[in-house]
Amino acid sequence: MRGTLAVTALLLTLLTWAPPDRLGAQSWEPAAVPVSPEVLAQGGSFTANAEGFQALFHNPAALASERKSLTFLTASSWVYANPARLFASLPMGGDAQALADFMEEEITTGGFGMGSGVGLGYVGRGLGLGAVLNVDSYLWGPTTLGATGRLTADLQFVAGFALKTLGERLWLGADVRPLIRLAVPVDYDSMFGFFDALQSGGDPLAALESAPALYGYGFGVDLGALLVLGGLRIGLSVRDFLGTSIIYRQSTFGDVLESLQKTGGFPSGGSALAEDPIVPMELSVGLSYRFDFAPRTFDPILHLAFSDLVTVLRGERSPWTALHLGTEIRLLRFLALRAGLNQGYLTFGGGLRVPMLELNAAFFTREMGRRLGDQPSSGMALEAAFRL
Repeated sequence: MRGTLAVTALLLTLLTWAPPDRLGAQSWEPAAVPVSPEVLAQGGSFTANAEGFQALFHNPAALASERKSLTFLTASSWVYANPARLFASLPMGGDAQALADFMEEEITTGGFGMGSGVGLGYVGRGLGLGAVLNVDSYLWGPTTLGATGRLTADLQFVAGFALKTLGERLWLGADVRPLIRLAVPVDYDSMFGFFDALQSGGDPLAALESAPALYGYGFGVDLGALLVLGGLRIGLSVRDFLGTSIIYRQSTFGDVLESLQKTGGFPSGGSALAEDPIVPMELSVGLSYRFDFAPRTFDPILHLAFSDLVTVLRGERSPWTALHLGTEIRLLRFLALRAGLNQGYLTFGGGLRVPMLELNAAFFTREMGRRLGDQPSSGMALEAAFRL
């Protein structure tokens, strides 16, 4: 216990000391965390209860688990839109005006976007290896003319290691994440053209060809710790330790796309940025308790986490936006029911596990503003994974 408290105190001191110009500068970049229905349905809490493939992106200390997980392929899709309005608008049938009305309402309320991702990986007995490709988009503004957003594509590789100390009660882990990122700013016209082409069968990328694009590389380091006391776990994770710089160059999206198609890589030219943007360091702490009922046909777990504590301690965000509560109930080892509270908003979903196949779904709301209620963005996510 004393070792865990010492590690926590050291990290809190270091993170609080970090220069504010590196954490609050205008050259801020979002973290590269894959969208997971399993995590979203549980309120975004996955620090103390991290396991399996998602441990690679939430707490590397969980790699020390004796349970092994081999993900041959995971494919997920998500949309940032009010689910009720989304389902009501599905029979648009290529109606451009209906699509425009739907997008306008979403953009000016909580924001609108969508994305998809694929990945593979191995986790277990102290080792974690993985690779993921995610494409994500989000657009928001008080009016459609004033809306701004971005389309981002991330390819990242993860290699992590964890060990057990203090009689196997304290798990410590770390990983490295080489990252390749392509980012394209979007406005209402380009986003509408993109989704209109998707709906009508046209070329969705044509609307973005003349847009300025940033492309570059980064190298992130994550740290984690778990104190395991029977069914109780106390977790700590630090993503992008000391900040992750993204070394960008700039060109048009059309030039980048042409280079990728012809050479499989980014353009050799392009202008460098005056300042490399930084993915700020993120500190999360969590607590979880798994009940042990026999026979194990009913397996519940309760957990909570506080994320992004550095910005909260600096007064840049409300403490409510850092709070995540979640629960999962596994029934007969093949069905999972999930619910949670994400930054003050309810989330729910479920999962189905059969040999080699896992299906997950989530309905969620996230806060994109500084305070609760500033900019709530709702959505839904689906995943299909082939795992052992």
